[in-house]
Amino acid sequence: MIDKKQQNEYQKDEQRFKLVDLKFICEKTGFSKAYIYKLMNNNLFPKPLKIGRSSRWRLSEFQEWLDRLPQEVKAS
Repeated sequence: MIDKKQQNEYQKDEQRFKLVDLKFICEKTGFSKAYIYKLMNNNLFPKPLKIGRSSRWRLSEFQEWLDRLPQEVKAS
């Protein structure tokens, strides 16, 4: 049986490696696909990992990006 500390570390590792798609990002931010790509072109949003023809983002990188957003943007 694992204790709470081990369980928390496991969850952090799991989150660090979890991948999300553009649909997830659009749903969480309220931004359009085109706007996300515009942000990427201006180096204001993390670049995706390419897996075959699909694009995926690390959930941890997306959450770090969200944490860096100004509060005014998060509230709207």
